[in-house]
Amino acid sequence: MAGSIRAAPAMAAVAGALAICGAAVGRDGAERCPIDQLGRLRRSFEAAMRWKDRDQVLRLYGPDAVFFDEVSRRLEGRAQLEGLYATVFARYDSHLRLTPDTIAPRRHGARLVCDERGHFTEALRDRRSGRVQRAQGPYRFAYARETDGAWRFVLMDWRPGPGDVTPPDARP
Repeated sequence: MAGSIRAAPAMAAVAGALAICGAAVGRDGAERCPIDQLGRLRRSFEAAMRWKDRDQVLRLYGPDAVFFDEVSRRLEGRAQLEGLYATVFARYDSHLRLTPDTIAPRRHGARLVCDERGHFTEALRDRRSGRVQRAQGPYRFAYARETDGAWRFVLMDWRPGPGDVTPPDARP
């Protein structure tokens, strides 16, 4: 009993410290992802895509972020991400909608990372031809709290998983 009385103030101190830095601790002592903060980050990304605000999009990424497109092309580093968004914004108008299914915390060394899996829908209007392409599928993001206290994307993975794409020979 005496051990649990001493542990209670210690757990309260840990919970308070984590709340200040943007993570939450449940009653069971388990770390939780800051759902509200991650939701704001996700909505900021959707809006920046819609407004073609490349600087805002790039501010949402951590310095070590990795991006996988739907055909498994890997991009990393600011220069590659700048090139990607310069190309996309010059050619397309995007209306992206992200719907998260799960968000779960994990540790990557001393760093708390929040993994999010969900589905997206997107209408891409080619600015040259006016044609609209519609895309949908799964996404996987990872968020991490950076040294400045802000949560940012450290992974964007748009590759379909098993069962997410109908093979061409199975289509009616």
